Amino acid sequence: MKISVVLSVYNTGRFLPDAMEALMAQTFRDFEILLIDDGSTDGSGGECERQAAGRERVRVFHKENGGLSSARNMGIDQAQGEYIIFPDPDDRVEPDYLEKLVSAYDDPDVGLSVCGHFLIKNGKEEIWNPRAKREVLDQDTALRLVMRQDSFMGYAWNKLYRMDVIRRSRLRFDEELRVIQDLPFAVRYISLCDKTVYDPVPLYHYSRDNGGATLFRKKLGEKELSGLKAYEKIAETMHGSHPETEATAYASLSERALRFIG
Repeated sequence: MKISVVLSVYNTGRFLPDAMEALMAQTFRDFEILLIDDGSTDGSGGECERQAAGRERVRVFHKENGGLSSARNMGIDQAQGEYIIFPDPDDRVEPDYLEKLVSAYDDPDVGLSVCGHFLIKNGKEEIWNPRAKREVLDQDTALRLVMRQDSFMGYAWNKLYRMDVIRRSRLRFDEELRVIQDLPFAVRYISLCDKTVYDPVPLYHYSRDNGGATLFRKKLGEKELSGLKAYEKIAETMHGSHPETEATAYASLSERALRFIG
């Protein structure tokens, strides 16, 4: 049950030592780490090589800068595991991050495993959605929850994906999108799965304090337009097959677009 752990690195090499320490300390041991240097300009590519030195399970790939989706797609292309996950190098994970996620696949009917997370904001850490409980979700319920802001959402770092589903359906992260790339991928993937397991026990420490930008500001710029486009693409993808998800995507698109009026 080998796992491919893909880290996209763009000028975030300073966070790599801590990220790698946490990953190398995982209680689940059958995994590889793919460090994708996405055209870093600050020496982060060299830090990737230093972190890989002497570690057989770590592989490094250098590419021209193409954005987060491009880097993750390279990880998909190079992955040798049965499962794949995409943590960010500036976040931290619990020692049993991989072990608990992969345990959901003891049931062969499970198509996706999702974990809970801590949210770090303004130096304070709290458990996201602490009142939730472990659930086995059907497809419609999982699609509904992934679109909600008070649930597990579309993040790529809290979901352990099956590579057979990705390869069979030729799933890719949309390289046209600069933000919210995770959500269209997650929605499309879930639409191919009968069963999703969501265990809200927090295994991932997601920080908004490491230079992350606000996705939707009052000023409408290129990133904001890309975010709106993500919801439009979800609606188009779900048209004719999942009307509730299509409607939710259009509602989210309208809500966000209204923020820029006036």
